[in-house]
Amino acid sequence: MNQPKYLIIHHTAVSYQTNHQQVWAVNRYHKEKDFPVSSLGWFVGYHLFIEASGATIRCRQDSDIGAHTVGYNDKSVAICLAGDFNKELPTNEQVVSLKKLLSQYPKLIIGPHRQFQKERTCYGLLLADDWATKLISPQIVTDAVDKEKQEKIRGLWITLDVIRSLLLKLRLLK
Repeated sequence: MNQPKYLIIHHTAVSYQTNHQQVWAVNRYHKEKDFPVSSLGWFVGYHLFIEASGATIRCRQDSDIGAHTVGYNDKSVAICLAGDFNKELPTNEQVVSLKKLLSQYPKLIIGPHRQFQKERTCYGLLLADDWATKLISPQIVTDAVDKEKQEKIRGLWITLDVIRSLLLKLRLLK
């Protein structure tokens, strides 16, 4: 039985521009990876899933052990947002839904997946580690990200895309 102490937030790392209903793709993927089925019949390893539209889908009961963060599945609730927050920001609808969910777990320690598994970037490099916590802290402005950091990261992604294009062209020439 799950005994939540933490609330761990994830992203799918797939742009919501590409797939508008990602929960079904995640369910298929997690089933293929042999994730345990939840008491609600989902293979999704997260307890809650927020689509780009803001729609929230419960995939596991809070008492169900999750399948999302090695070493923390039996002491956490996991929320996953559709999107790649290394390249795009959550939609306003997702932020509103997440804020509502976070307020339902006032005693849990909130953090991005990367704080629990160091080799991860989840919930995305465009969002600061305290982004989600700031959503429910009334005295803090809920600016989604430091603008200077966001611009640097976007510049790096653009540079990476240019390098990928050049490498593809070079391969075509050979």
